[in-house]
Amino acid sequence: MKKTLLSLAAVGVMAVSGAAFALSNVAGTYYMPLEVGVYHADPTRDLSNSIFGSIGLGYNVTPYFAVQANAGAMQPQDNNSSNLNGSLVDVEGKFSLPTQTSIMPFALLGAGVMKMVSTNPMADGGVGLAYAIAPNVNANATYRLAYQFGQGKSDAIATLGLSWNFGAVSKLSRSSAVVGS
Repeated sequence: MKKTLLSLAAVGVMAVSGAAFALSNVAGTYYMPLEVGVYHADPTRDLSNSIFGSIGLGYNVTPYFAVQANAGAMQPQDNNSSNLNGSLVDVEGKFSLPTQTSIMPFALLGAGVMKMVSTNPMADGGVGLAYAIAPNVNANATYRLAYQFGQGKSDAIATLGLSWNFGAVSKLSRSSAVVGS
């Protein structure tokens, strides 16, 4: 597991080392994050760590705030070495600090539903960094805590991923066309 994460990190660093794109969130545009990482269960769950994967869809309301929906899955093992099929679905607010550089820090706060031993409502929060590797592609590193109500458990999720941005070029083209008229 550790070797896999180190390999992913090394590939990510090599892929972004030559990039020099300014990162900005354009209001009215969409993005799609795809993330892979580690699900670390609350120690009182007596579950193993597991690979975690998620896909989402986000909308930039302003350059500083976006709303995103995510669906994720993990498969930890219990003490009997039985696989549990865990999943989560949530909606998050993403608060970004546009720096006009290739790096942008962000914070997440959301709510949804998590299924592990049982299905319960959950709240999550986290922090992350986005790094522009192309005009419409960002590499992301995110750390979240997910609190599952009804069980009183807090699980950690650390991910690396890519995010594809849609609509920024056409929106900018329309703006410059109006100015040039």
